Amino acid sequence: MRVALALGLWVILLAPASAQHEVMGPVHLAPMPAVEHSAPLWQQQLRQRSTPTCDPATDGAQFDVEYVGFPAEAQTSFQRAVDVWSCLIRTEQTIRVLATWTTLDATTLGSSGPLLFRNFDGAPARDVWYPSALADAFAGRDLGEGADINALFNSDFPSWHFDEEPPGDGQFDLTTVVLHELAHGLGFIGSLEVRSGVGVDGSEGGF
Repeated sequence: MRVALALGLWVILLAPASAQHEVMGPVHLAPMPAVEHSAPLWQQQLRQRSTPTCDPATDGAQFDVEYVGFPAEAQTSFQRAVDVWSCLIRTEQTIRVLATWTTLDATTLGSSGPLLFRNFDGAPARDVWYPSALADAFAGRDLGEGADINALFNSDFPSWHFDEEPPGDGQFDLTTVVLHELAHGLGFIGSLEVRSGVGVDGSEGGF
């Protein structure tokens, strides 16, 4: 399986393809673990945290986020990350996100992944899997099949930080985590792993 990564604002110029499209996913390949961070390190990172470089409402890519179980303060923190990504990518298609506030493994902050499509009208190459938001952009239409990005965040994690100011010692900034997870949902993913000492690339074979 080959997965096209959303690099350089999704620019891939290969021979066009046309066929009945196939869909897979959503895939969650990279859950984000909770790791120890000191307050000074988080404060330094947050001083450098990205902010929107445009007016997301009028100039950015349009996101439609469906929140399931999110408290209001978590939604506000999530939206800050959405606004940053809105100004970084360009597409005429609305990017649909299903964001769920739910119980995850105690050491997991969040997990996110896209639907994958291949062999759709407008695809630059045959038999290459493209993340849904990128596939929609190439196709010039919504290919359907539900949300483009499926994101889960740990509702039981006790140390979330939702505000704009730097977090305190032992807190984890939700906006920063959402920025990371939305990157996976937009296609910054990989399928390489080792199983029982054998490298697997996501297809049926090993290497």
